[in-house]
Amino acid sequence: MVAGRRSTALLLALLFGLAAILVPTPAQAAGSRPDFHAPWNCGESRSYSHHAAEVPNALDFIGAPGGDLGSPVLASAAGTVVSAGVNGGYGNEVVLSHGGGWSSRVAHLSAIHVSVGQQVDAGQSLGLVGSTGNSTGPHLHYEQLADGVQAPIVLDGTALEYRPTPTTHVGRNCPVQRFAFVNSAGQVFAKDGSHSPWPGALNGGAASKVVLSGQWIGIMTGDTFWAKSGINGAWKLMASGAGMRDIAIDGDRFAFVNSAGQVLVKDGADSPWSAPINGGDATKVVLDDGWIGLLQGGGFLAKFGIFGGWKVMAGGPDVIDVAIDGNRFAFVNSAGFAFAKDGADSPWPGALNGGGATRVELESGWIGVLQGGSFLAKFDIFGSWKTLAGGGGVTDIALGRGDWFGFIGSGDFFAKQGADAGWLSMAGGGQVRDITIET
Repeated sequence: MVAGRRSTALLLALLFGLAAILVPTPAQAAGSRPDFHAPWNCGESRSYSHHAAEVPNALDFIGAPGGDLGSPVLASAAGTVVSAGVNGGYGNEVVLSHGGGWSSRVAHLSAIHVSVGQQVDAGQSLGLVGSTGNSTGPHLHYEQLADGVQAPIVLDGTALEYRPTPTTHVGRNCPVQRFAFVNSAGQVFAKDGSHSPWPGALNGGAASKVVLSGQWIGIMTGDTFWAKSGINGAWKLMASGAGMRDIAIDGDRFAFVNSAGQVLVKDGADSPWSAPINGGDATKVVLDDGWIGLLQGGGFLAKFGIFGGWKVMAGGPDVIDVAIDGNRFAFVNSAGFAFAKDGADSPWPGALNGGGATRVELESGWIGVLQGGSFLAKFDIFGSWKTLAGGGGVTDIALGRGDWFGFIGSGDFFAKQGADAGWLSMAGGGQVRDITIET
């Protein structure tokens, strides 16, 4: 009997040793864990729990109250799509490979927005929350895997808890600082992070304008509107036609002005365009938080939503530039006076400046103007003006969330965070023609 026990013990030891070789632990098998972030929008919270009968180390996330059916599911780290489709009890799933043996899975989706082989950026939409496969209600099934083995989940630097009672996690996948510019050859460059190097040009040339919103990058190239989701995404032909005048993106809403000054809008990159929402004569379109604004016939028009009614914000023919940020509206008239107001139905206060402005920008409480070749900014309508860049050589300005400011001076791109901070040289060579910042 003793000999039998020893033989059994030896056999078990050999089997366990073999299992340890064949099924390595995540810590031993994979490279450094990626910096995974919550696969939903920054600042939003989700309750989560683990069910013992499910896949080891998987977690189910749900938005309260009543679920979050149809809300975006975001890439928790940059990677390559290795699976995008129906997979048994997972329903609609997307699996990303992040390198170093690490991957992530999102499942039960109601829609999939990516395809196999596609490179995606952190925070890029993979699909929408659903209840496909073995699911009893809308929720997000999420896994992190190391060499194919489910690993304990870490999001935003926090190791999540595993227990049957719901716990809450707040997403910290806040957008990175993205900067973009167009050079004199019409090549577009974009990068994430103020101190990062610029990757190669995103296009072959001929662009005249670049716009950023969320993960979207849009460019106007000749008479064509192109857009892509993320720096590594593929370009989508949004619209083309001789004489295109302007383009705009806000979130998942896209708009352009055609040669007749008609404005077309759509929600969703793959949706059809609306019929023209105006009668023509527009030269500029701006989008923000549901608002659509037009510079049309020397006047400022705005409406909330594609199907809303137009409001005449400022009549023509003297308006030369317009801007919207949330519920704040601004314009510049032909004398260079800048006006701003809070609320679409509020009266306009007096002019904010003494004249000479040609551009106005709004962002997160800041008002910026390009005036006499200088960049001036003030916080709030009743704040005091600061000269951020003078000397008469400023040709373009940009504002971003988080107190980011940018300008073109003598063909070079400069940016800084904070009105009183020093300027960073973003791109030199005297070739910069258009800039934008998304933070």
